[in-house]
Amino acid sequence: EQELRVQLVEAFYGAMVADEYVEVTGDALDQAQRHLDQVQLMFNEGVVSEYDRIRARVAVSNMRPDLIEAETARELAYKGLKNLLGMDLDTPITLQGEISDIIQQPELGYAAAADYATERRLELKQLDLQRKLYEDQKLIEQRNWLWPNVLAGLRWETQAQSNEFDFQDQRFYNGTSAQLMVNIPLFNGLASHRRSQIAEVNIRKMGLQHDMFERGIRMQVFQATQSYEKASETLQASLENRGEAEKGYNLAETRYAEGIGTQLEVLDAQLQLNMSKVNVLQAEYDQLIARAQYDRALGQVQ
Repeated sequence: EQELRVQLVEAFYGAMVADEYVEVTGDALDQAQRHLDQVQLMFNEGVVSEYDRIRARVAVSNMRPDLIEAETARELAYKGLKNLLGMDLDTPITLQGEISDIIQQPELGYAAAADYATERRLELKQLDLQRKLYEDQKLIEQRNWLWPNVLAGLRWETQAQSNEFDFQDQRFYNGTSAQLMVNIPLFNGLASHRRSQIAEVNIRKMGLQHDMFERGIRMQVFQATQSYEKASETLQASLENRGEAEKGYNLAETRYAEGIGTQLEVLDAQLQLNMSKVNVLQAEYDQLIARAQYDRALGQVQ
């Protein structure tokens, strides 16, 4: 169940990223088209050469397949999500919100998170329950082996006799009896002792498995914490890089419009800006997945 929830979370985030990737690709195409329109006006005025116009047209043409590919990827992401949800693949759905709004910083550091996970994970609870069952079994077998079974009983009765069904004038005779039975397992002791030993072996086995699972869970928490920190640092760097790329593109456009820059500078700035936007999307997705893995390690995927 936990793994299915993780898959659903990843599929949901993947669909959201696919939505934003289509938007980024569409913006890049619009940006290239605006530049082509500007080049066309400048060409009509005799400011730029035919070569500049051709390069601008080629840039627009090269971006159209990227948009088609992004739309196809989005459709596949949506169908994958609907498949996990058990929905008809052709049923339209709309996702609400933006990636930046759902990214949440982990509330606990590694040490506290690891302790929390070991108390919450169902795997450890199941092992603890199995060990408790074996401990109870061992106690029962030890009692059968070491202790005799004692049964005690007390009986009280009253009697009367009459030829007629009338007991009002009859004398009743009261009597009591008691019994005590002691069962000493002389011949069953070896079998109980053997079952007790088997239970002890199982108790130790459950303890070893518990320790192994606990170490594995702590390792999962550590890896998830490190992955989230790395994804956060990457996202921060990607956001800063995108800001610089936007400044670079605006500067290249201004220089080109004023006749002191080249179209090569504009196209290169466009490429760098588009790449920086895609990198931000990838970093956001990586951070969301890292958070989902963190929640999975803590046993709290919703």
